[in-house]
Amino acid sequence: MARRDWGEELIEDKEAIKRGLKDFLRSLSRLESAILIRAGATLVVLIALGVGLPLLFGLFAPKLEAKVLANTSTKVGSFVLINNLGSSDWKEVKMTLNGRYTYQVDRIEAGGKLTIMVQSFTEDGKAAPKNLPPNVLLIECDKGKSVFPLN
Repeated sequence: MARRDWGEELIEDKEAIKRGLKDFLRSLSRLESAILIRAGATLVVLIALGVGLPLLFGLFAPKLEAKVLANTSTKVGSFVLINNLGSSDWKEVKMTLNGRYTYQVDRIEAGGKLTIMVQSFTEDGKAAPKNLPPNVLLIECDKGKSVFPLN
């Protein structure tokens, strides 16, 4: 399940806008200054909309209804318990622990619970330390995203 991060898509879109802007400005070099000023203002608005709207929607993504708990145990290791309190399933769920380690599942059903051992979270293919204290969990899915403090 390879899901592209919205940040990667934004960077790609930004680069495409830059390339288009360069081509556009080359073609405008022959126009009179009044037309150039109007075209520039229009271009600024288009860029602001093209870059600003995705950022704006990302900032105001719906918050997830969930209960998230964590426990640190020297015997069995640390774990995180996630309970989807929403009325619909979460799909393409990506969880980021302590801003570093990630774990992904295809779905967490409405009302469903998921327990994840901390060592199941990975960073660059390496497991998180078994007794890593869980401090914060970011959950992102098709229904929105939320940050849950765990301490």
